[in-house]
Amino acid sequence: MSPSSSVRVLALSCLAAAASAQFPTVVPVSLANNEGGGASEAPGDWHPLHMQSIYANTAITAWGVITRIDWRRDGSAVAFAAHTKTMTVWFSSQGVDVPEYTSAHFRYNRGTDHQQVFSGTVNFPAEPPVTTPPAQFTLQLPVSPTFSLVPLDNFLVEIAVQGTSFLQAGWKGDSTAGVAYAPEGVQFATGNAGCPATFLDGFLGNKPWPGAPLVLSSASSAVGPAPGVSVIGVPFTSPIDLSALGAPGCALVQNTDLVLPLVTAASGVAEADWGKLPKTPSLANRNVNIQTFVVDFSFNTLGLRASEGTVLGIGPGFPAGLEAMSWYNRRDNSAGLSPRADFRSSRTPVIRLN
Repeated sequence: MSPSSSVRVLALSCLAAAASAQFPTVVPVSLANNEGGGASEAPGDWHPLHMQSIYANTAITAWGVITRIDWRRDGSAVAFAAHTKTMTVWFSSQGVDVPEYTSAHFRYNRGTDHQQVFSGTVNFPAEPPVTTPPAQFTLQLPVSPTFSLVPLDNFLVEIAVQGTSFLQAGWKGDSTAGVAYAPEGVQFATGNAGCPATFLDGFLGNKPWPGAPLVLSSASSAVGPAPGVSVIGVPFTSPIDLSALGAPGCALVQNTDLVLPLVTAASGVAEADWGKLPKTPSLANRNVNIQTFVVDFSFNTLGLRASEGTVLGIGPGFPAGLEAMSWYNRRDNSAGLSPRADFRSSRTPVIRLN
């Protein structure tokens, strides 16, 4: 058994012995008796909405078998009207990363034990203005099946509020103040024209920082599905013109140190998911050169489409030691869950686990 597995077994054993004495507990614990510095749009205000909230284990001081999760409204001086919403809630903890290494790609934030714990109609109560914040935890949802939270695990709560048009209901939840910080990287063009000229490399979600996933989306204009590769390498002083090889207007702008195979979608979009960058702080602000190629024998004699190429300046990332972070978007969730956040909201709901 590996050291990490042994630690988890020990944690589970301790949990089993002490679970009945652990709950209820407020997360983050620093706000157990204090009003948070922000207000959260989920779960009670905006819809449709898809949101993930990640809590560091340092913000959790009690563990056990979770049978219910509660939220409290923001301590504002206005009354909240009653309304209903259709919600789904998921939990995960095992393998969930610390908040500063989460990202706009929801699937990369989930733990290996990710599971649905609630789905149904939620009645948000009418509430008078809060005279003495913090408010009480009046929004309470049962958790089924129950979920075991153990020491040393970070904790993820994922919420989807269904809807087909954007509405605001006004039931804002109490939350952490969040941090005003820009973790994202920057993108630069190589200056070389792609073939076709519209074949440009872009990023899905955030332009990454150390520990965040690098996912590209490039419109090749090929009739998909078509095979191709995404290439990372050191840039050449001058691009290598591929016209003599039967690809007029195409160029290789870098060497091919790393190659990732891909298949374009029917639309011709070439998506390259390189996974998470290493959690190496020294990567911040370094440049990465990327180019995409798609096989298409109807396009030229060489049978190749080449993107313009792009340069990613890796972002600085978040400061270490964040107690919580939330990622969310507002889009129609009626036909299926949106895969990533549109916006970053580090304001994270204050919750109570029971």
